[in-house]
Amino acid sequence: MLDELVTHYVIALEALLAGGESEGLTRRVGQRAATLHLTDDARTDAEDMVRRA
Repeated sequence: MLDELVTHYVIALEALLAGGESEGLTRRVGQRAATLHLTDDARTDAEDMVRRA
């Protein structure tokens, strides 16, 4: 539960700091959110969740 909450904060901060730049934003945010998780499965799930969001 905590890891999902942190992921949502990372997404929100990245979107706010992007400064209107949307090109590659989904990819970067997904990769950064994924690095917050310890297992490969959790990283994949986090990146997928970001892309869907």
